[in-house]
Amino acid sequence: MPYRETLRDRWLSPAILTAGAVLAGALLAIQLRSQSETVEANFQAAAQSRFSAIKKGLDGASEGIAQVAAFIDVTSPLSRQQFRTYALRQLETTPGLQALEWIPRVNAGDLASVEAAKRSEVPSFQIRERDASGQLRPVSGRTEYFPVYHVEPYQSNERALGFDLGSEPVRRTALQKAAETGRPVATSRITLVQETGSQYGVLVLYPLYIFGSSPQTTDERRAELVGFALSVVRLGNLVETALRQSPEVGLRFVLSDESAPDETRLLYVHESRLKPRAGERARLTSTTAFTFADRHWSITVTPAPGYFRGGFGWTLWLPSLTVMLLGLLLAAYIEVTRRQRRVLADSESRLELALRSSNMGVWSWDFTTQQRTFDSEACRLLGVEDRKTRVTEAEFFSHVHPDDLPSLRAAQARTVQGDAP
Repeated sequence: MPYRETLRDRWLSPAILTAGAVLAGALLAIQLRSQSETVEANFQAAAQSRFSAIKKGLDGASEGIAQVAAFIDVTSPLSRQQFRTYALRQLETTPGLQALEWIPRVNAGDLASVEAAKRSEVPSFQIRERDASGQLRPVSGRTEYFPVYHVEPYQSNERALGFDLGSEPVRRTALQKAAETGRPVATSRITLVQETGSQYGVLVLYPLYIFGSSPQTTDERRAELVGFALSVVRLGNLVETALRQSPEVGLRFVLSDESAPDETRLLYVHESRLKPRAGERARLTSTTAFTFADRHWSITVTPAPGYFRGGFGWTLWLPSLTVMLLGLLLAAYIEVTRRQRRVLADSESRLELALRSSNMGVWSWDFTTQQRTFDSEACRLLGVEDRKTRVTEAEFFSHVHPDDLPSLRAAQARTVQGDAP
């Protein structure tokens, strides 16, 4: 009878291959998601760590100017040497500060005497402002002035000495707000008078009033104002100093002033040293908002595209490839077995046909159970029921002609002893 494959035989290998591909795809999707979550978590942790470093630098600048203000408040009159000694010590312990200044309030009637008193320390001292072309010139035309009277470190900041902060709109706005609120106030971004590069800076103004007074209203604060302690924060220096303590991991930082108009919001950009490949784009972002000296700032962190180069390696594919390989091997084994079974079935079918044509049957003898097994043709020839293919020794010999029994038993004994097949 020809061999007929079942539907299960035909579709088992393709089903295994399909199941392997689906499982491999599911594993890859799980791996990709897990890896993406890990990369994002690492990115957020790195971004927050470096944000904390930058924020710590800014907080240090705020604390530094508060301490300078307290020193000025209790030191009157304040000499250049007294200011220099205290300010330089403060600058050494506060890396975010570029310079510290004392800005007194000078009425127009006192302008000449204030300049004369300062010239005993700095002979060339003069209270100045910028003209329309950006050149410094002597001040005039206002009822009060807010000049840089002391500045440390003096070297590299000489150009700022004598500059009237009230002559420039951005600085004047911050002066007024600080004076009227009694709180430290930062300016929007400015180009520092002493700036020789392209960085932006901000000034943090700490208002000081008549010693011992405690003004409560805006009018009282305006009347009792004596000046400002001022810190100069050069933003690029502060950010880079803060980040220098952390290893380069491929992050880009953008420091912005959310209180400013769109065209002047950008304060500083720290570019990663990792260079992007062609077509790569950052896929994550982290923005943290905070308040600095009465202004709303934010830091936005994005990873340089190179940040992800080590995040999705070949090991990500290993579980899926393993499943695919196991599926292929199992399907191949089943296919080879199916083909061998078909060949064996075809061979058995041809043998059965040959035996039937030659009027022969096949039987086998199990030495352990002493049972003989007949095929259907042998059953037919011996007169044994076709359904009873296993018979005992006695049943077997009962179907042998008595004249053939001795020779059959002798042949059987030789076969058992291994003398003959």
